Amino acid sequence: IEENLAQMAEILQLEDALIRQQVNDALQSPFIQILHNKIILKVEHVNQQPIAIRRRLLKTILESLSPVKNGFSFVHVTSADELLQKADSGKRIDLPCGIEVRREYQDLILERKNESSQKMEYEYTLNIPGSTYIAERKLVIRTAMMTTENIDFKSPGKVYLDLDRIQQPLLIRTRRDGDWFQPLGMTGRQKIKTFFINRKIPRVDRDQLMLLADNISVIWIENMHLNDRVRITAETKNVLKLEISGS
Repeated sequence: IEENLAQMAEILQLEDALIRQQVNDALQSPFIQILHNKIILKVEHVNQQPIAIRRRLLKTILESLSPVKNGFSFVHVTSADELLQKADSGKRIDLPCGIEVRREYQDLILERKNESSQKMEYEYTLNIPGSTYIAERKLVIRTAMMTTENIDFKSPGKVYLDLDRIQQPLLIRTRRDGDWFQPLGMTGRQKIKTFFINRKIPRVDRDQLMLLADNISVIWIENMHLNDRVRITAETKNVLKLEISGS
């Protein structure tokens, strides 16, 4: 018995060293992105790994995100692996030590949650004309009224709206349930939630995006889209310019 146990220990030690090396190689691949408090795995690539490598990889990542070693059991690792294998986008699980594992389209994200990653909520009424400081984003939004002759669509950080089509007040805020807008070039309305899903915007990012809304609907989505109702046309006479910059 003692001889057999010694042989088994030697075999397991060699096999463990091989698995550790393969996991280390996987962590160096371009399909795994290591960020502060967050690691992103490309699902298609990781699912090609043998199950033993895949599970050891998940356990290694979980322990790297946690101050407590050996704090994750077989159940925790297999639950994370199930999100890799067959979960729909948006599915998530909470694990010990404040670790969240979630599926976002073709990515699996393992993240240690903290205050900065909690849902961001704010609302500010824009000063027109004038400046408004968005403390949560450390941004300043400056507004000015102008005519179409001075528009420069190529200038970054600037948004131009038909002032006469806006129903004031104008609010800069995060999204709310039921938000909708009229996509540029379309006649019908679309829910903001549907727009984000169609664009494959990760759920955690949807709560960080700035929205500009008037008394009718959302009229601008940060870095993405403008409401057709307030676009500049040949009939536009009065223009509202928004200029966004760091504080």
